[in-house]
Amino acid sequence: MARRLNEQRAILLQQGIPMPDRDSPEIDNLPNGAPDHRRPPYRPNVIRALKSRLLWATHLVAPRLVFGPGFASSRRLSRVELNLLLFEPWYHDYRPLGVRTLQHGGIYERNQTSKQDVLFPMIDRAIDLCRASTQDPSVVELFCADGFYASYCASRGLTSIEGVDLDEHEIHNARLATRVLGHDDRVTFSLRSVSDLERSYEIGICAGGLYHLTEPGRLLRTLTENITHALVVQSLISLVDESEDHFEAPAPGQDWGSRFSYAHLRRLLVDAGWRILDEARNELEGNVGALHRGSAYFLCAPPE
Repeated sequence: MARRLNEQRAILLQQGIPMPDRDSPEIDNLPNGAPDHRRPPYRPNVIRALKSRLLWATHLVAPRLVFGPGFASSRRLSRVELNLLLFEPWYHDYRPLGVRTLQHGGIYERNQTSKQDVLFPMIDRAIDLCRASTQDPSVVELFCADGFYASYCASRGLTSIEGVDLDEHEIHNARLATRVLGHDDRVTFSLRSVSDLERSYEIGICAGGLYHLTEPGRLLRTLTENITHALVVQSLISLVDESEDHFEAPAPGQDWGSRFSYAHLRRLLVDAGWRILDEARNELEGNVGALHRGSAYFLCAPPE
């Protein structure tokens, strides 16, 4: 069993997925207050191992029975890939796109529902706006994590999509998800900063990342040079103070990120030159407290 554990650890490390021990100093190097989404260290589990073998054998003959109706991979998955899909926690539940993934517990399911119910229609509208001039608009998803919204765009028939994030583990999951969905010829993922875009895109999706920055307005100004038709923005907002001037950096109780009101985010967009075409707000049902519960959504066009 120990040898099998070491073999699996080596395979994952080759694929860029760290498996730190619980007492590893890496665990202590996260910013103060930052949630630790790293997977816990692997522990041998006989029942899980047997279930994994059964599911792996089943997927060879009936993959959609194992993964869901959206499974469209052109090749068989390795047992390591199957384990990542079915037994390791993901940021998003991919079932709305046709594939089962095991989602992190706690806040994730309710927050995903709160966000996607607004973002899916807003992304659809952005695509429709672009199709007035081009049938296949290019898309970049910033802070993409596991690439959920990039894959959603692929499900809408788009073929030139890129996701950008600095989390190597999430990028690996994103690539695996697109392969399982049969979109890997349409979606690529890059491990780099959202400030280092190398080209322009018709559509930009910035869902969930602005509050991680101490200067979100700077990124919004930069994006006017990279996004040519439509920008979809979603961000956590503070409900503590609704005034236009409410902005705190770093975020209260942390040494990173920021918190701001709905009105302040709206002003940042306008000051950067974005023209607001649609906007909405709701509350993230999984979060607790006025500082973390608000969520804002904007569909914008670049400066004329």
